[in-house]
Amino acid sequence: MAKRFTATELWDEDWFLEMPPEYQLFWYYILAQCNHAGVFRVNLRTFCGQKEVKLSPNDALCMFNVEKQRVRVLTSKLWFIEDFFVYQYGPTMNIKNRVHKSCWEIYQRLEIPLTSIRGLVEVKDGVKDKDSISIEDIGDISKSLDTYSHVSANRKFSIVYEKMMEVFLLKFSGYFRDDAKDSIACEVIASNVEKIKGWKSGDCLNGHLGDLLTFWTEVVDYVAADKWLRTRSLTDLSTKEWQRLGQHMAKQDNPDAAKDGKKDPTEGMSDYQKDLHKKREAARNKKS
Repeated sequence: MAKRFTATELWDEDWFLEMPPEYQLFWYYILAQCNHAGVFRVNLRTFCGQKEVKLSPNDALCMFNVEKQRVRVLTSKLWFIEDFFVYQYGPTMNIKNRVHKSCWEIYQRLEIPLTSIRGLVEVKDGVKDKDSISIEDIGDISKSLDTYSHVSANRKFSIVYEKMMEVFLLKFSGYFRDDAKDSIACEVIASNVEKIKGWKSGDCLNGHLGDLLTFWTEVVDYVAADKWLRTRSLTDLSTKEWQRLGQHMAKQDNPDAAKDGKKDPTEGMSDYQKDLHKKREAARNKKS
C-alpha cells in the first residue's frame, strides 16, 4: 500500500475550505489515486459512483487552481499535481534513485519539462556535483548550455523551452499554457530561427541561447502588437502563422534587402485575412 505525505495546514487555507465537501474529498482522492510521479488519470465516474455525488472536471479545476495553479492539465484524461514531487521527495531529483528515475521517465514520456516543476531545485545524474544542473544555473540565460556536455539534448531543450515561455508570458500573462503542445511549438520555432539565422541544427542548445531569446523577444513583441496574431496559440504561431512571422523577422534582420516588383497587397496577412481579401476583391470586380 502506497503511503503519501499530506499537508495539515490545508485546513487553514481558504481555497480548500471554500470548496463544497464533495470537492474537498475529491482533492484527497486524486492525491491518493495519482501515480508516484503525481500524474492522475481522470476518472470521475468511479469517484462519483462510490460517493453518489455529481462532479464537473471543469469546476474541480477552477476550485483547485484558485490563486495559483495546483493541477496542470496534460490531456483531457491526465492531470499533473504541481507540487507533488517536491512535497513527497524533496527539492532534489537524483536519477540514480530508483523512484526518482521512474518519475523522470514519466515526465519525459509526458513531455513535462523538469524546469516547470515547482520547487525543484536540482537534478542529479549521479553522486558527483558535476552531474547536476541547478535551477539557479538554468535561470542564468548567459550560461551556455554546452557547458553541460553530460546533459542530454532533451533535457537541454527543456531549459530552452522554459526560457522561451518566460519571454512569452511576460507579454501574455493570461495565456493558459499547455506544455505538451507548447513545448513542441517552441522546438519548431527554435528550429525555424536557426534557419533564419543560418545556424547549424541544434546551435540554439549550444552557445546561442542568448541570441535565440533576443530574437524570440522581438517575435513576441511583434505578435503582441498585431490584433490577429496576439489571439493565436503558440502552435498556430509555429505553423500556419510562421510564414508571415518568418518573413517579417527576416526583413528585420536584413532591412536593406532589395524590394523588386510590385508589392503584394496580401503580404504579411494571415491565411484567414488573405481569404477575406480575395472575397472582397471578387465582390468589387463583380460590381464593376
